[in-house]
Amino acid sequence: MLGLVAVLAVTGDIRMLVRGGISGTARIARHLWRMCFAFFIAAASIFLARPHLFPVFMRRSGILFLLSFLPLILMVFWLIRVRLVPRFSSEGQTAGRPVTVSGKA
Repeated sequence: MLGLVAVLAVTGDIRMLVRGGISGTARIARHLWRMCFAFFIAAASIFLARPHLFPVFMRRSGILFLLSFLPLILMVFWLIRVRLVPRFSSEGQTAGRPVTVSGKA
């Protein structure tokens, strides 16, 4: 499993280098999936691999499982948010001018 993720990361790096780099939302999305996947590995290493470190009520309730996969759930949420949801609508935006309370610049 980790080998497959490493191959995907290397393939993405090669594509990025061939294209001359990335910027904007593509760069943020790339950082998000790498950061969240590494966080998932760390969380699973403590919560799933060593459940004996936690109280019995946490082991029986399933919260350790949730905490292990929470980084992946958050990754999917933020990747959708970054890639698909526009940041600002064009309504109500000024062209770099500050707006005071009265509405005059």
